[in-house]
Amino acid sequence: MYKLNEIKDFVYLTFPIFDEYDDLFHCFTTRKGGVSKGEFES
Repeated sequence: MYKLNEIKDFVYLTFPIFDEYDDLFHCFTTRKGGVSKGEFES
């Protein structure tokens, strides 16, 4: 699965399966706050 990481207000996901690759840096972020509303709604 994934690991949830947090540095102050910055939250990001990493996947421990990739830790064995020294030349690979990865992370995934999501938008904090839920679903967009109004003109930004999809």
